[in-house]
Amino acid sequence: MSLLQFVERHLGLIYFWPKNILKHLFIDPPTYLSTMVLISFFYGNAIPVEIAVQLFQACNDEVTFDQTQHFFYYYATWKYQEDDTHLGIYYNMRINRHMYINGSRKKQFEIAHLATDEPRGFGDLWSLSLGLKIDVIRTCVCYY
Repeated sequence: MSLLQFVERHLGLIYFWPKNILKHLFIDPPTYLSTMVLISFFYGNAIPVEIAVQLFQACNDEVTFDQTQHFFYYYATWKYQEDDTHLGIYYNMRINRHMYINGSRKKQFEIAHLATDEPRGFGDLWSLSLGLKIDVIRTCVCYY
């Protein structure tokens, strides 16, 4: 099973993920803020940190070492802030709503009421080269 197939098994096909996640993952050069959006998304949807980092590196050619270390830092920080609430906001792929990230002892699902709908899919971001890249990641990039 490839890296992308593993993640899609948990989150659904990539073509139905939130557009902003796809844009940050594939199109835009990573920044601190775009990396935080991805970290929140993968952490909130229970994708293991090692898998999330590998996918980030496979999808975006401009990822730096420091940006990958942010994944490890925030996953660990959020895990050990057991009683804290509203640590971040992510798009939950199971219920198709924005949710708060709460401490590990706070098992409640708490909807974050945002004023905008979340567009899904690539839409105008799609290109032939992006499609080829996704095909390569889906078929050739194994997770470890």
